[in-house]
Amino acid sequence: MMQDQFENRAARRKVSVDELVTIDDLQMFKDQLINEIKSIFSKNGKPIKRWIKSNEVKKIFDISHGTLQTMRNSGEIPYTKMGGTLYYDQEEIEQCLIKRKKQRNGR
Repeated sequence: MMQDQFENRAARRKVSVDELVTIDDLQMFKDQLINEIKSIFSKNGKPIKRWIKSNEVKKIFDISHGTLQTMRNSGEIPYTKMGGTLYYDQEEIEQCLIKRKKQRNGR
């Protein structure tokens, strides 16, 4: 019965050429949707996630746990400890990377 109602409505309403959805329309919609989703999850091109854990920092710097601990102990990299877990401010990590890059380049 539901199928009959749908077919009756579809038969009564004619679709004009300008109402057809093309593959290009779908591709454009997809691109717009992806861009909107990206803008929701980022702010000025930077990730929204502000605090990252030690494992993520080790991956960013490509360093061992011991090297990360030495960087913490020397004050080279700031951190916050909560409930036994160490957190690092992503912006401070970026500044640390820039500083290390300048030191290597002799600037």
